[in-house]
Amino acid sequence: MALVGYARVSSVGQSLDVQLGKLRRCDKIFKETKSGTSGKHSQLADCLEYVREGDTLVVTRLDRLARSTLHLCQIADELARKEVHLQVLDQHIDTSDATGRLLFNMLGAIAQFGLTGANAGKFTVAILAKNYTFRSWYFSLRQTRKIKGL
Repeated sequence: MALVGYARVSSVGQSLDVQLGKLRRCDKIFKETKSGTSGKHSQLADCLEYVREGDTLVVTRLDRLARSTLHLCQIADELARKEVHLQVLDQHIDTSDATGRLLFNMLGAIAQFGLTGANAGKFTVAILAKNYTFRSWYFSLRQTRKIKGL
């Protein structure tokens, strides 16, 4: 059960150093310097081919892994098929536990509905108004308490 890292920057002028620092505990790291919209990720393809059942793919942020929601869903399907977990460090997602899978699926569902920017905020407020024990990643704890009237 290996920790396999994947780091990507969009252009040659950018540095992988910050991502590599966060991925330092990984057993193997795949590094890419390409645009997310180029459609060709040779290192990503190699990484997805490399991971095995029980491994964990580690990235710093979801946007470093996939170039679109559709692409992210395709990657998630492949990881699930191979029984590989996903850990997203900056967004505190870890699909090796039920909470992480829930959060990952909720993010995917929100993206599928096209809820971004102001619409996402409205969606979050609607959830909070129903008194769910859910704190959005769009609001700070103080903002959440203010919305709920606490």
